[in-house]
Amino acid sequence: MKDIISPVHTEDGLFHDSDPSIGIEGTAVSAKWLNPVQGAVISNQQELASVFKEAGIKVDLSKRDQLLAAIKKITGTATEEYVKRSEFGVGGKTPIISSLGTLDIMKSSQTGKYAVSQGSTDMPSTTVSYELDWSSINFGRDGVLIARALIEKGSVYNKTYRNSLRNGIWRGWIMLYDEASKPLASDLDVYTKSEANNDAQSRANNAQKMRLAGQILTV
Repeated sequence: MKDIISPVHTEDGLFHDSDPSIGIEGTAVSAKWLNPVQGAVISNQQELASVFKEAGIKVDLSKRDQLLAAIKKITGTATEEYVKRSEFGVGGKTPIISSLGTLDIMKSSQTGKYAVSQGSTDMPSTTVSYELDWSSINFGRDGVLIARALIEKGSVYNKTYRNSLRNGIWRGWIMLYDEASKPLASDLDVYTKSEANNDAQSRANNAQKMRLAGQILTV
């Protein structure tokens, strides 16, 4: 940043217009004074540009509040467009969503982490509370919501679900499987190992009976 420039060289340090009718000349502006002014302006612009760069803001000639936005973002006091500490579960307490109309509330919420207490009929189960991980793709229209049960490991309710919002309509909960919640054979509509073994043994027995019956008929 340049040093503070000196006032113009007049008695009162101000510019004055000329008045030929009374023989008063206008203030003469010299290169000696204008060059420091130009240097100071450029220096100030460079200083401001460094602030915008630090805040990750691209200069927009149509806006008049970018410096304020940059300062707020850098200092963590931004209230619009930026996430503050303690908001949306970032670096602080996770916001609790009402158990009444939970999914409607999520539609109008910003991307982030939330929680809902047990009793919400919009959740996969009303028996447990859930941690909600919401990704809003198109505000109020599209997004993905992940719900994880807040309950001890081993509980039958310890499950994770996903619900997609498409064109403003929730598509329904789908259970996600993980190490803590592995699918049962009945969930996948397949045999258990024991059932598969029994079925194979039954088929083998039937095949053996058919062979014996064929031998008897041949004799």
